[in-house]
Amino acid sequence: LQDPQVDPTTPLAQPAPRKRGRSRPRPVRLEDFEFENERVSSLWTQGLVGQSIGLNAEESQKRYSEDEAAPKLVDYYDVTEELGQGSFGTAYVGINRDSHTKCAVKVLDREHVGQNYYENFVERDTVALLLRMGREAPQRNVVRLLDMLMSDAHFFVVMELLEGPDLFEHLTHHAPLTEEFAKLVMRNGLSALAHIHTV
Repeated sequence: LQDPQVDPTTPLAQPAPRKRGRSRPRPVRLEDFEFENERVSSLWTQGLVGQSIGLNAEESQKRYSEDEAAPKLVDYYDVTEELGQGSFGTAYVGINRDSHTKCAVKVLDREHVGQNYYENFVERDTVALLLRMGREAPQRNVVRLLDMLMSDAHFFVVMELLEGPDLFEHLTHHAPLTEEFAKLVMRNGLSALAHIHTV
């Protein structure tokens, strides 16, 4: 017997989406808003933008008041093709205009990610810790956070761009796996976890 809650046509037979009265909003897409009009309300001084415009690193964030001429996202980043969608947003290929660093720019709707995200990453300033960790203690198995900017409606999370197939894609094309490959994957994953917990 087949489980009616599982859609067998999806990879790994993921549970079929449940239809309920209230639908979950979809992630932000490039066509949903105009990057040209997206004004930055806050940015982190240790990120690519903060460093390139010479912000004082003693303050972790630069918040623009209503009286200040706030810059726009497109002043700092060219955002181009879509990389993919996740539960909370959409990732795009981006290029930092000053350093020409190719990166991934995740666009997250502030309402969609919720108040806990804001409290953890902005108010508790976890972003500053992650930026410092990526710069001072990088580890090859941990994706580096390069920058974070915030507008009234969105978070722009700028990360190291990973290119090539992901693990799922590799497994799909190279099954069955060897014991040696499984050991390598586990060793890399565990070394990343150990690094994160020691920083």
